[in-house]
Amino acid sequence: MDRKNKMKKKVKVREKRINLGPFKILGLTLILTLGVFLAFSSAYFTSRGITQFKNSPYFYVKTIKITGTRMTPESKIMDIIKNGKNQLNIFEADLSHIRNTILKESWIKDVTVRRILPDTISVEVQERTPVARVRLADGEYLVDEDGFVFLKADGKFQELPLVIGEISREDLSSIKKIIDEYTRLSSSSPKEILFDNSKIRITDLSGILLVFDKKGMENMKYVKWAFDYIRRSGLSPITIDMSYPKKAILQF
Repeated sequence: MDRKNKMKKKVKVREKRINLGPFKILGLTLILTLGVFLAFSSAYFTSRGITQFKNSPYFYVKTIKITGTRMTPESKIMDIIKNGKNQLNIFEADLSHIRNTILKESWIKDVTVRRILPDTISVEVQERTPVARVRLADGEYLVDEDGFVFLKADGKFQELPLVIGEISREDLSSIKKIIDEYTRLSSSSPKEILFDNSKIRITDLSGILLVFDKKGMENMKYVKWAFDYIRRSGLSPITIDMSYPKKAILQF
């Protein structure tokens, strides 16, 4: 019996409800309302304070640091950053937009734009390096080290090799390697590189024409041997045909 009575008492205790009076409910409601009000007020004034802090003249851009430019005018990059504003807050500068706009400039290969608090924007530019001119239907254009055609060539770049003929994207991407290898092995520089269906014809500054098979460019490694031979022999060939496996045929 005692055990049953104890179990009943436990059940009664568990089922007991807390009965709050009307004043207690009103007090809790006021406390909750006040807490919500204080939370919103704190967030508002904190946000407003941060906004006022960011808009302070202390964060006006005073310095634009530009590095890496040779062909791109720095004034053009500064105009892109300022976007017509006399005073630019450093937090207003849209770095992604600035970068994408600068990348549209012909000479720009890559660019990094950074904020340096409190008042400096840093722009690090990587410009394209032209390695040759390529003749297209509407004129001559500059080609960079990646084979990217990026700008119409003017008279300042006439010393660069001229690439002509039936040129594919693959041909363009191989131009720098061909120029570097030829210059290293022959101690001369290409003046003109002609691509056709099956062969590459290189005319160098000395006037010698070298002919290679497009699919057998490994013969390029024999260029040094060919030049060493004609120099030792005192020969002056007009053409060195290296389009045959492991052969160099001299034409006078």
